[in-house]
Amino acid sequence: PAAMDKNDKNKTSKKADEAKAIAEALTNKASGDFEKDYGSLAQDLNKIIEKAPASKAAKMAALNLSSVQVQYKKTDDAKVTLGKVLANNSNDLLSGMVAAQLGTVQANQNDCNSALTTWQKVLANSSAKSLHGEIKLKQGLCFENLKDYTKAEQAYSSAQQDDKDGNIGKTAEKY
Repeated sequence: PAAMDKNDKNKTSKKADEAKAIAEALTNKASGDFEKDYGSLAQDLNKIIEKAPASKAAKMAALNLSSVQVQYKKTDDAKVTLGKVLANNSNDLLSGMVAAQLGTVQANQNDCNSALTTWQKVLANSSAKSLHGEIKLKQGLCFENLKDYTKAEQAYSSAQQDDKDGNIGKTAEKY
């Protein structure tokens, strides 16, 4: 019985430690310093990307890491991260997602010409059809930014056709 009591105490202690760790994680706020908040995780994701850049794991790592990099206003780093796996572009949905995210980062940096070129990779990717409407909507915004209103209107019309009853189609209709 004494051994059972000791095991029960260990289990209770482990559960208490886990609950404490979860509570701390929930109450800890990001410091705003990328290295402090994500240093080791970012390094681990980069290792995955470097080891096998054409793998699904690397593409997922790049999507996640670049998302955090953008949140921390490290957009140049996000472009490099996404570029590492996009260089091994294939015709799968994850590659389409990587190209879509890279194009968005480029557009947010007011580099619409690069974004439009990158987004063409998404539109050429038949496995990424689910992204096409959103990409066309974003292309329209970039064409407007470049003051090419004819191409913007064409992009919006195409986005509307791709997603007639959905949110993207309804948003495109407003333009």
